[in-house]
Amino acid sequence: MIRIKNLNEYVVELQISGTQTTNSAPTARCSAIVPFAGRISAVIGRLGVAGVTGAQATDLQVNGVSIMASGTLLSYATTSVVPTYASTLTANPTLVAKGDVLTLINSTIHSGTAAIDQCVYVTIEKQKSGSFADVLQTDTVDVVG
Repeated sequence: MIRIKNLNEYVVELQISGTQTTNSAPTARCSAIVPFAGRISAVIGRLGVAGVTGAQATDLQVNGVSIMASGTLLSYATTSVVPTYASTLTANPTLVAKGDVLTLINSTIHSGTAAIDQCVYVTIEKQKSGSFADVLQTDTVDVVG
């Protein structure tokens, strides 16, 4: 048995590598297993190369069900590598149980040139006792070149 001790937070890295495709393709999704009960405390995403024309919509699911009440969590506008984040979560904070499966999945991609390489970090905060009062945090990443 693998035990994760002395961790209050666990960062899950979800990547969809290469040219982005939609959820009908197996390469349009990736998954990870939640190591302990807690909540999704933060999400941050980025594309390696921006897509052109239209937008890319990417969702985060827990056990195959979107964490959003409607729409998708991340939306990448044309020529943008940083997403906008939707705010209509099904539950905020979003609770997870040990063994839950987190899945990142593209529902739509840019209609002109598809984006390349997507990476999303999801922070799981361990629940020690009581309940969580904080809501999901989102942010963007700047690249210094």
